[in-house]
Amino acid sequence: MLITGLVAGLSACGNDPKRSYATPDNLCGVRVNPSLVEPFLVNGEEARQREKPHGQGGAEYSCTLRIDGRASIVLYGDWRAANFTVRDAADEAVQNVSAVNINGNMATWADGAAVVFECPGGPKGGSRYSVVARTPVPGDQNVNREALEDLVESYVPNYRKTLPCGDS
Repeated sequence: MLITGLVAGLSACGNDPKRSYATPDNLCGVRVNPSLVEPFLVNGEEARQREKPHGQGGAEYSCTLRIDGRASIVLYGDWRAANFTVRDAADEAVQNVSAVNINGNMATWADGAAVVFECPGGPKGGSRYSVVARTPVPGDQNVNREALEDLVESYVPNYRKTLPCGDS
């Protein structure tokens, strides 16, 4: 288990006076635009990130951004079979699949989003990879959904570069 500790890459801009921490410019070492992380941040003293090579529910990878010990953003990644779709990822993550919006290779719902992409060369015979983002941040469901979509669209290409298919 790797612990990033106090967020190493921080951006001084975008800080809220009710926050004692800076807005992260990465999630477990994967670069993101700080403005895309901002909607999921809450008031607090300390931001910490924790990266695990084997995440919850058997996932291959997880990254959690915590504010004062409470999860703010959680990302899971896992290798998948060639026929695994974004609908399959949503079915695993959401009980009420009728609340899921699927657009291309991305699914979004009130507190989460999923992307599935081709990524040959993975372990377990996986040729696709899924990334699921979850956030417990309360608020307007449409705002959360749009903000998560923007965050995931920015995160996934940079995260993909860390995978065996990153050059393809």
